[in-house]
Amino acid sequence: IAFVSPDNFDDNVNIQVMQIDADRLSDSEVEETIGELDKIYPQNYTDFRKIASGAVTVDGARGLEYAFSSKRLDTVLYQKIVIFVKSGRAFTITFTAVNDHFEKMEKDNFRPVLENFKVQ
Repeated sequence: IAFVSPDNFDDNVNIQVMQIDADRLSDSEVEETIGELDKIYPQNYTDFRKIASGAVTVDGARGLEYAFSSKRLDTVLYQKIVIFVKSGRAFTITFTAVNDHFEKMEKDNFRPVLENFKVQ
């Protein structure tokens, strides 16, 4: 599922859901995943710069949050990726916004999505 700003395609929220054979992420899996992203993302994004990473809880499920900036063409984009597992499904929520919009988008859109996200 993708939600895109009508004013700027680069401001968007994407949600991916995948069936898996697990009901949750352990603390060690959260740390291992962050370590893997630390290795993979710099190779895949132009002008990659990690901003923050750590554990997060979404709808009672433990997961991880990973924020970074990169460049696409001449546009600096900020991304925040949240990954968690609940009820046999892995959820990846990606928030993207251009540099000048990210703070407002996070406050007005991204944070409320995470705070109100419910798994049925």
